[in-house]
Amino acid sequence: MARDNNRTEFRQWLAQAKYDLSAARQSTKNGSYEWACFQAQQAGEKALKAFLLCRVAA
Repeated sequence: MARDNNRTEFRQWLAQAKYDLSAARQSTKNGSYEWACFQAQQAGEKALKAFLLCRVAA
């Protein structure tokens, strides 16, 4: 059961990371570079959390 929870959480973190990265790209296009950096950093953190959860679930 814990594995299923980890997989679900993995998917949620990865989806949010992808969303944040997409937002960072859009912010860059709009010239909001400081905001884009923050969003990209958040995307990296969330992708790392997803990766770690994936490793635990394996």
